[in-house]
Amino acid sequence: MGRVLTPRPAGGSGLDLFRSALTPPFAAGMSLDPVPLVDGSFDVHAGREVVVLVRLRRPLADEALVVRGSVDGSTQPDVVFSPFTQEGTMLPVFRPEHAAGSDGSGPFVVDAVVHRLTDRRRHHAHPSPGPAMARADAAELVDAVVLQGRFARMLLLATLEKQRCLRTIRETAAARHLELASSGALDERGRSLLVPRRLDPREPDDAYRARLGIYSSWILPTPGGFERALNGSGDAADANSGLPGRAGIDHRFRVVEETNELSIAMKIVGVGPDAAADFDSFQTVLETIHLVDLDRPTPTRMPAEGRARREAIRATIAAEVTRVGDPLLTRRFTPLVASSFDRAVRLMRALGHTAQIRLLRGHERDGGSRYELGLGIDIAPPTAAQLTSMAAGVGAVAGRGDDIAALASGLEPRSPAEDPSGSWIFEPCGFRTVHPVGPGVLHLSPLPTFGMWVDGPDQLSLGETATFEARAHPPGEAVGVHRLVAESLANVDDTMSAAGLPPLPSPIPPNDVIDRIGDMTSSNGTPPSNLDAAFAAGVVISSSTGFAENLLRVFNFDQLAAFSIPSSAVAAFGSPEDVRDGFIAWSDALITAGFHSVRPVWDDAFGEVVIVASISQLPASTAIGVGPPGASFYWYETRLPKAQPGSDDPLKILQARGGKAVVTTGRTGLALLVAISYSRRGLADPFEVRIELDDPTAVLERDEYGFMMNLLDHLHPIGIEVNTFDMRRHHVDADGDGTAEFLSSSASRTYHQDRRRRDVGRLDNRNTRRVF
Repeated sequence: MGRVLTPRPAGGSGLDLFRSALTPPFAAGMSLDPVPLVDGSFDVHAGREVVVLVRLRRPLADEALVVRGSVDGSTQPDVVFSPFTQEGTMLPVFRPEHAAGSDGSGPFVVDAVVHRLTDRRRHHAHPSPGPAMARADAAELVDAVVLQGRFARMLLLATLEKQRCLRTIRETAAARHLELASSGALDERGRSLLVPRRLDPREPDDAYRARLGIYSSWILPTPGGFERALNGSGDAADANSGLPGRAGIDHRFRVVEETNELSIAMKIVGVGPDAAADFDSFQTVLETIHLVDLDRPTPTRMPAEGRARREAIRATIAAEVTRVGDPLLTRRFTPLVASSFDRAVRLMRALGHTAQIRLLRGHERDGGSRYELGLGIDIAPPTAAQLTSMAAGVGAVAGRGDDIAALASGLEPRSPAEDPSGSWIFEPCGFRTVHPVGPGVLHLSPLPTFGMWVDGPDQLSLGETATFEARAHPPGEAVGVHRLVAESLANVDDTMSAAGLPPLPSPIPPNDVIDRIGDMTSSNGTPPSNLDAAFAAGVVISSSTGFAENLLRVFNFDQLAAFSIPSSAVAAFGSPEDVRDGFIAWSDALITAGFHSVRPVWDDAFGEVVIVASISQLPASTAIGVGPPGASFYWYETRLPKAQPGSDDPLKILQARGGKAVVTTGRTGLALLVAISYSRRGLADPFEVRIELDDPTAVLERDEYGFMMNLLDHLHPIGIEVNTFDMRRHHVDADGDGTAEFLSSSASRTYHQDRRRRDVGRLDNRNTRRVF
């Protein structure tokens, strides 16, 4: 019967394979005895022609092992298992000297210390391989094989080249993986990705591998894809484990995708000699068909289910709500307002609110843009004590099992100090606007108006031109001030104090600002000499006439605040240069507080400087380093009722700039003029994702910034803007001095673009673009 051959053993050494193929006489002369590593030593018994081999117990990848042996205090040459060495590889560590005339040796002990190297640059740094491994861990990686016999030694020499070949084959195969490739293998991979290595000076493998990771990773331009690519796994307090972490960036990034909400306001404008009759006809149709009427039963022609629901709403409001004032002004509103108000009333009653719920105003024909379409109502706001009481009753309502219980289970009560209007009650019921419009008056609307309304004439003649404005009211105020202006004013004192500046005086009352700007169009005084340096540098506008005329012509005064600086405060700065620097510092602090554009102006009429600060772009002003304006507007018009495409509309918009729109009339009829406002309040714009750093003190070096820009350029979705303003404004060290400098939008593309398109038939590594 022939000899049965066992499968070829998997291992880096061929000794076992050779031994299995030997005939018995030769096999008897070859001995392979395993010896474990115990407490850092190999205990070897007596033998003939002994050689001690260190054997690798598991395969290596991107790491190396250095075994340092010693016998009786005599240090032996290092045994090095290079990266990608195969499991079972054996290398000699000690061969004892034999006595004269003898080929045997007695028992001895080989002490072994094992070092593990994971740094590619130190794989061959034998003199300083780093700290030794724990003995127990080392025993899991290596053991020893005692080889006896001259024939066995001859076979060992014959198999050493095989071990080297196996290691080289494994290293070649590993080069297909980005994390394991190095040197020329990385260059070849970079050529295939059109991302060449930087050669002046030669880019290290680790840095090159990090850049290649951008283009060879499986990443998707989705919210989850952005998060995984920019931060990797882990919590917010952990170091960055995403793609930036490979480039040495430890800071984590914040992906802001939530958008700021739009504000909308609408106004009906009649055009032509029949404008009043057309308006009355439209209002009659609106009141008869489209609005919920609290004083008239629901028409029977409605479907039964809808009619029953509307009658239930009418019954709830009639039983629980007190209508104050003229019954005609609290009688009608849209079905969406009615259903939201019905939910709010029932929720307040369920939360224990027993006081009157007072309805102050609903649809009003001549009530202006807030009320003429029935899209909003005014109520008396709940008091602080009532809000506190209702917050305490949330838990008892959540278990009732009806629609009100479902609403209550999602409520997030806030204290009256934090939310004096009780938005946490009204917003879940369907009111997107919960806005005080005067003392004791709370405006509710299912549209996101946030207090905005359109101010302008109700009727126009044919051929007439008129100006309309989108006006705003802050909480609790009756004067038009945009909510971003109110928020910025609330920050002024703190920013001035943080900058070490004297406080600004109280802002000029909003009702007086237009008059004060109008007075600037006449010249009556001579500026003091200590303003000369500020005038020469353009920090303070010396001639206010042109500035004031432009402001009155195109600007919406809800969007600005003005501070009057008397001559005594100007003189307190000192020299003309100090005055100039003082106004620069004041302007910077106002921008930090939230304003977009700041212009100090010499007021001839009053003989003092007026600092004009706006959330929009002021005339003759350049806003540097503050991003886009905080407020933006879009105007459009349509015919009522909607006309066929291509037909003329009663209104035509000639100019829409900021919160003002100049219109002219086109034909007789009714038009709906719509203003849409957008307020930037720290979130993303529509169709935008913002990339920010979690750590406000983090600073990116120039190459790190370039890495991030290349990553975002590769990752961004089609049709979505990736906003890196915060990173460029606060976190980039462009000149290497360790502090962040602002990179404006004109410099945002001055980074090394890794991926370059190549010409057909041309492939090289030359970098043709420099950074900065």
